[in-house]
Amino acid sequence: MSDLQQQAQQQTQQKTAVKTQSVTKQALQCPNCGAAISATDTFCAECGMHVNTNSCPKCGADVDGQDEICPKCGNNLRAEQCSYCGSQVSANDTYCPECGNSRGGIVCPNCKALNFRNFCRKCDTPLNALAQEALQEARKDVRLQKTIEIAKELENLEEIIKQFEEEAEEEEEEDTFELSEENKKIIEQYKSLMGMTSSEATKEVMPAPAAQPTVKTEAAPKKILFSSVKISSKEDAIKLYKEKMQEMQNSLNSMMPPADAPPQIQRDYLTARKMEFLSRTKVKVKIGWKCFAYSCLHMQPSECSKPFAGGRWIYEENEIVTKVRV
Repeated sequence: MSDLQQQAQQQTQQKTAVKTQSVTKQALQCPNCGAAISATDTFCAECGMHVNTNSCPKCGADVDGQDEICPKCGNNLRAEQCSYCGSQVSANDTYCPECGNSRGGIVCPNCKALNFRNFCRKCDTPLNALAQEALQEARKDVRLQKTIEIAKELENLEEIIKQFEEEAEEEEEEDTFELSEENKKIIEQYKSLMGMTSSEATKEVMPAPAAQPTVKTEAAPKKILFSSVKISSKEDAIKLYKEKMQEMQNSLNSMMPPADAPPQIQRDYLTARKMEFLSRTKVKVKIGWKCFAYSCLHMQPSECSKPFAGGRWIYEENEIVTKVRV
């Protein structure tokens, strides 16, 4: 290849590279002010916003270009904007001129996490006056009060459903251990023999009268009063629970923040309306082995004199209740 051909090829490659860079630069824009940026820019030359979409400048965690705050360390990713109130600030400002909060972050007094927002990102503790204002506004929200009432009703329904389940388990256990008619006759003979004296043994034993058939009467269905509604079965409770869950969903949907509100206001709006629920976890604990021979509770089957008669392990169900904010 001649020197002229090599020079022509190099010029073509340079023009192609410049054209590609120009297209890339036009395709990328600053998410804050819309100015053109390149893929290698770390900050926008127009407004100073951090535009490197790959990592947080403080902790190096992967972030999205639209993120306002780093999801890992809580660092403010928008240098030109206050992360507490959304006001415009300059790079030299130590405190926001609008809300007065430190641009260096606020340490949570509860969990010691560093925050660049009004509520703690880990434990939701209010950190400043803006958070307190959001809480006061939430307490006056009628929709929030209604949602809390529905949440309490759901907790009560869960207790009612649990009560029906426990009663069903007790009835099932009674049916499982009910003696057959043959076994009842054997026990009666055993009691009769053990209760006879030597003088009674010489006397003629009169035949026992025929046992009258016992008629098992079903108890009237139990009814539980819930908010002036009588619940007579587990199915009724579950049906009412599903209806309340739909009512809860509708109430939550009505509490969404205004779509045109700044991100800081929307975040405070939702955090201030977080509700505390009781999370219930059931844990089964083995308490012993109940033999069929004497219906006694043993630590091990070997403790029974007639383990071959069978038995079953008895478990006690413990409930662990913890508070969860959602």
